Amino acid sequence: DKGLSRVPTTITVAGALREWLEHRRHELAPNTWAQYQHVVEKRIIPVIGHRRLRELNGPHIAKLYERLRQPGANQRSTATAKGLSEASIAHTAATLHVALQWCVDTRRWIVRNPAMDAPRVKVPDNEMRVWDGPQLASFLAANREQRLWPVFRLAAFTGVRRGELLGLRWPEVDLEHATLRVVRRRIALGGQMVGVEGTKTSRGKRTIDLDAATVEALREWRTRQKRERLAAGEAWMGGDHDHVVTDELGAPMASSMLESAWATALRRADVNKVIRWHDLRHTHATLLLNAGRPVHEVARRLGHRPEQCLSTYAHLLAQQGAAGAAAFAAMVDG
Repeated sequence: DKGLSRVPTTITVAGALREWLEHRRHELAPNTWAQYQHVVEKRIIPVIGHRRLRELNGPHIAKLYERLRQPGANQRSTATAKGLSEASIAHTAATLHVALQWCVDTRRWIVRNPAMDAPRVKVPDNEMRVWDGPQLASFLAANREQRLWPVFRLAAFTGVRRGELLGLRWPEVDLEHATLRVVRRRIALGGQMVGVEGTKTSRGKRTIDLDAATVEALREWRTRQKRERLAAGEAWMGGDHDHVVTDELGAPMASSMLESAWATALRRADVNKVIRWHDLRHTHATLLLNAGRPVHEVARRLGHRPEQCLSTYAHLLAQQGAAGAAAFAAMVDG
């Protein structure tokens, strides 16, 4: 124990992790901190929180991972018999490793991180699924008469994140100049939807150009919202929020409601490839890159750094490289 802090030698894993959470509270965005808190309180502490920190070892942590794979471990799933996915367990393992390393480096309660002695959780290769142009067009055509069609189009034609879309307000949409500004998000936090000023990253605050058809779709959507307000009368819940994405009573839409509408729209379209809502963002980037748009332009629309865009979509750029070599050869060799 040479070089260790003398207090508190009897601290439990639960006590240590909760202190780490408090240490990180003001360093992290509220939704990020809430995700860490969920992992700590709902996944880790119920299994190993009672153990003394200095007694924690690799086998204890291995048993934690096995417990998370068991039926009933996924408290957020409607299928109560379901265990956590390997990706979720890997996220839990990463969180525990970081927290325990803080106990080593900052608090000096232990001399070695016991997570290093636990089996490594392999993260599955969760390849993005994207639509090509005809598939996206087919989806939009199948849902053309549905209420949220303009919202689906806006997401697909801008590549905005879900939280950015839900946080968008009409003052940030300039239909005259065909642009929108991303300046905030609406996210699920503590079981409720809350508005957060600012974006996920420093590059997230950006202006995105809109095509003419999307501008027209937004004009139609704005007109529909006004009709819904008149029809709702005193039941209108929009107040002064002026959000772009709302329910029929004007309330800012919750992410769960948007996901539910997305699932219904997918069934209606009967597309041969099912993608997640977030894959609309990947679809937007993929179609632009396949069209030969510069990486820095695509990165700017997504709110990414160019190098992040290069990393995420490297497989597409590799394909373009082969096409570029063939094109150059054709120009020279004829």
